[in-house]
Amino acid sequence: MKKTLLLLWVFMSVLLANFTQTQDDTFIDIYADKDPQSSIIATVSTSKGKLTKKGCFTNSDSQRWCKVEYAHNELNIHGYSDEDSLEMINAVPNNKSTFEQTFGGKYDDIANAVIALKDGYMIAGVTASYGKGENDAYVVRVDKFGNKIYSLSLGGTAEDSANAVAELKNSFVIVGATRSFGVAEENIYVAKFSKAGELLWQKGYFTDEDDYYQANAIVKTSDTEILLAGSENHFGFFSTEMRVYVNALDAKGEQKSVQRYGGSDMDVANSIISTQDGYLLAGVTKSSGSGEDAYVIKVDKDGDMTWQKRFGYAHNEVAHQIIQTQEGGYILVGTTASYIQNQQDVYVVKIEADGTVSWQEHYGSQEDEEGYGIVETNDGYVIAGYTEDTLTKSGDVYLLKISKTGSVLWERKYGSDNDDAAKAIIKVEDGFVIVGYKTSQKSLSKDFYMLKVDENGKIN
Repeated sequence: MKKTLLLLWVFMSVLLANFTQTQDDTFIDIYADKDPQSSIIATVSTSKGKLTKKGCFTNSDSQRWCKVEYAHNELNIHGYSDEDSLEMINAVPNNKSTFEQTFGGKYDDIANAVIALKDGYMIAGVTASYGKGENDAYVVRVDKFGNKIYSLSLGGTAEDSANAVAELKNSFVIVGATRSFGVAEENIYVAKFSKAGELLWQKGYFTDEDDYYQANAIVKTSDTEILLAGSENHFGFFSTEMRVYVNALDAKGEQKSVQRYGGSDMDVANSIISTQDGYLLAGVTKSSGSGEDAYVIKVDKDGDMTWQKRFGYAHNEVAHQIIQTQEGGYILVGTTASYIQNQQDVYVVKIEADGTVSWQEHYGSQEDEEGYGIVETNDGYVIAGYTEDTLTKSGDVYLLKISKTGSVLWERKYGSDNDDAAKAIIKVEDGFVIVGYKTSQKSLSKDFYMLKVDENGKIN
């Protein structure tokens, strides 16, 4: 017998198979089996609960049906819905304050960065589905509910990617790596485009044509100028030297200065922030000590180094992001491999303004975890990354909240039965926005994955 969860005392505007859209809501039927002749066990509101597609199949009548799970408050329903209806649900504009969204095409599309705008968000990453080359930089502008306003693939006929994005006075700028522009083996990629999505210019930057360059982070120095940070990889006859590489650009993309930091081995910047008296860079170093360590460099406004510190345990650590705290110090998040052989944990270091360690901690399960982004709240910090502590041992988006002293307050996981991960997080007024990738159940390719969660890390 059909069990109706929510009464449909509203006018119907669309009725398609098992999908119903009204003036106020959208509903879908959940069946007992992957067959339209089986019993309907529930009719559910997609705006009031979370509908998750678990996997799709072709039934004996050559129809595509999917296993689904519906969660609302303490209610959990497992059943089946046809794939066409599920795709129609995804096409309906979202109006919920918390949500999940995916963007992409036939091949892999991975989001690496997100920024908040007055009317929504800008997401940046890399696409193999669109554009001229094997990979292209890819940006998606969405409204505050995650509905796409436009998407844009940028680059040339070779490989291009975007690792960070910033909003300037009348435009956006992305930075990453390119083999399409410049003459080095791999060049720093910078593209500037208008608020409406029109490409203004794109360029490749290098110093030596035999070297490899990549930009991983960006910070605005004015409404029209930027400072980008990444790495310069120089291959010699008997050695390899990778240094932190910092490049200042004006509004037209002209280089104003280049700075290098590090030693004689490997040094990379993954994050850069502006401070009152200069800039702070964080990444990884192998230039001194044993193994790889998280690496932090403080420089003044002229680019002269004030201090440098390395952090870690017995084996390898890396910092993916650093932020300034409300107390005036800093906190970084990354990954450690120091505790169990061949296993990774989220790594966090709280440091004072002079670079001395306040505390450091690692977080995780008996499976792999990594931390890619961190934001501060009034009572702690929220970290985004990935975990393999799942039933299928594939990755899920991993959200972790810790106190100001490093104690775990809560953990959340999001994703599908396949590989999913978070690459960046930002704090917004009513929660957090997370981006990364989600592996499609249908094509097994990665899509841009966007999550908007409340202050407790939940989708309502």
